[in-house]
Amino acid sequence: MQVKPIVHRVRGFYRLADYALRWGMIAKSAQRRLEILGFWQRHGLAATQEAYAVSRRTLYGWRAKWRAEGGNLAALVPGCTAPKRRRRRQWPSAVVSEIRRLRSAHPNLGKEKLQLLDSAIADLKSSIDQNRYNTHLRKELIAMYQEKQRTLQSLMKEVKS
Repeated sequence: MQVKPIVHRVRGFYRLADYALRWGMIAKSAQRRLEILGFWQRHGLAATQEAYAVSRRTLYGWRAKWRAEGGNLAALVPGCTAPKRRRRRQWPSAVVSEIRRLRSAHPNLGKEKLQLLDSAIADLKSSIDQNRYNTHLRKELIAMYQEKQRTLQSLMKEVKS
């Protein structure tokens, strides 16, 4: 047996429920705006601006929205103030691939430890790039990288135990 809601055969119930929700859950700011518009109709522009400190442009904008919706109070609810377009971070593909490589090589390390490892390697690589024929720096880079790996492995063992 299929269980159906009580209002299954009541015509117009969902439309009425939607209507009740729309009017029952109107923000107080929309009610205040409607009150200001009513004051403007009764007392004029100068009195409204003095009493509520609202600009002429704002009043006309509220009235236009309200009339466009056919007098629906929901039209006066303040809209979202978030920017329409947000900047997205643009990371160089080399940086992203290096982070992915380090994460796959050392899955248990956090961003701080990965940053330390990466900065030490980058410093030595920049020194090597300045003088490509300096084998001493290359050996130092390899030794430092191996030392970092041993340190990180010991840290991982400590964390596991």
